[in-house]
Parts: sequence; C-alpha cells; structure tokens
Amino acid sequence: MPLPLEGPRPLSPLEREAVELVFWDSIDPCDVYLTVLEELRGHAATYGGQGQININKKKFERTDALHVNSTSADPRILEPGNIKYLSSLIHECTHYWQAFYERYQWCGPSKQVPYEFTRSELTGLPPSRKWWNLNPRTNKDLDMLNLLKEQHASAAQVYFIIAWQLKHLPKGSDVNLSHRRAPKNPPPNYVGSVHRYDEIFKLDDDNDGRLFVSRDVAEDLAYHFSAYLVELRSGGRKQWAG
Repeated sequence: MPLPLEGPRPLSPLEREAVELVFWDSIDPCDVYLTVLEELRGHAATYGGQGQININKKKFERTDALHVNSTSADPRILEPGNIKYLSSLIHECTHYWQAFYERYQWCGPSKQVPYEFTRSELTGLPPSRKWWNLNPRTNKDLDMLNLLKEQHASAAQVYFIIAWQLKHLPKGSDVNLSHRRAPKNPPPNYVGSVHRYDEIFKLDDDNDGRLFVSRDVAEDLAYHFSAYLVELRSGGRKQWAG
C-alpha cells in the first residue's frame, strides 16, 4: 500500500530518527509537520514555511504505507522506496534549517537552479565578500561552504541515504546507491537522488543507474561530508578544523 493521505501531522518516530541522524539537535523534529497530498504540481516534496513539509503521494509509488506511528523497528525501513521517501523529507527539513538559521538562502544567478554539487563545493569555503554569497536579509557573508540553496539541501539528502544504510544494514552488506540517470526510467532499486553528488555519479561504470558499493567505499563517501555536517549540526556556529 502507498503512503496514506495524512496531515498536517507531527513526524513519526521513524521520521524523527531520520532527522536526528542528520541534524542532531540543530533542529527540533517536534517543530516540523508533514502533510501527504494526492498531488503537488509535479514536485515530490516542498517546504511551505513555518515547519510545514508537503509530500506528493504520486511521486512515492514504491514507498510502503509509512504513517504517523511508523518506527525503525519495521524491517522495511531499508526498502529503496522508503529510503527515497525519507531522503526527500531530509531535503525539505534542510530548507527548514536554512530558514531557521538564515543560511544558504540564494538559489543562484540563473533560472536553472542547480541541485548537483561537487566535492570541492561540499568542502571548500566560498569566495569572501562576494555579493552572491551574502545573506539576502542580513547582507552578511555567513555561509561557510560553497553551496547554493538546493545544493545545500541535496547534500543532506545524499548524506542521509548513505548514513541510514550504514546505521541499519548488517555488517559487511553492500550499500545501495542506485540512482536515476533517466528521469522516466529509474532502476528497481532506486533509493533517491544520490547522483547529485558527482563523486557518486562517477562510480556508475555501467551508466545504468544501478550501483552498489562496499561498506568501506560508503564510509569514505560519508567522510566527504565532515565539514558540511559540523556546520549543519552546530547551526552554523562551528567550522570543521580538518
């Protein structure tokens, strides 16, 4: 069964665990509310402000009927469709984080909003005192990394997909990083938009979107997010020392 139409509702125990895995205590999951809608103008999910996240049921046809009482004790939490759903929730929670801390507010100079990001953007400092890095409300350069709004949210999403499996998979299991190279033809094991990180995109030697990596490779990829996570989990107060 697909996602039930619900909400606005508080996050389930399963959803709260997913949020806390990425953000720690930099945001309170109790301040986030979720509504599952039949349709959402083509988007998989959106952030509507004031902690309200909207989910498009039609975009999660392979997701089980996760609901307000779902927990991580459910053996289906590692099903690809459920990981995809939770990763989309994390993406929108990052927009809540951005609004709460007034960081990473700018989408970019063109109408083509980038979601893809590179390792240098993920770990590198932005050029200082450039107008495109200024917070639009405070006019101050607060962002520590060289990421635009949707790139910043995508980074949390990709990290979650890796970290969730590292946490819950049995030791020695390969980590699923299957992604969607062709928008209308995702592989059966599609877990979400991990291809937005170029280091993962490069690993797909067969160019078919089906990608499983060893735990060691997945842990190395997770380490790439160290600087990102220090800032995210501190609410933008701390910078990674390296």
